Amino acid sequence: LCEEFFSRLLGPTDLVGCLSDDKFLVVLTECKESEVAKVAEHLRTMVRLSEIEWWGNQLSITCSFGGAASRPEDTAELLVERAEKSLLESIAAGGNRATVIT
Repeated sequence: LCEEFFSRLLGPTDLVGCLSDDKFLVVLTECKESEVAKVAEHLRTMVRLSEIEWWGNQLSITCSFGGAASRPEDTAELLVERAEKSLLESIAAGGNRATVIT
């Protein structure tokens, strides 16, 4: 369900996948480094404005994002490692935010 939600908000060449039970990976294939934070913030805002119904109650949703732009020397592992580091920074700062390592 989350993968489908994010896919609708992204471009046709972007990829969304589940990294673990509570982590998703978004690959922005045609995004400039200067735009990564803007996309992450847009996704965070869209999630924050969404609600889910749970046992008759409307619940708001928050999420934290971490991002990193690819570098020429990157492997997939290094790129994901930097993105996870920035995610941990978002969580440590109180959550419900987007942090991008540039």
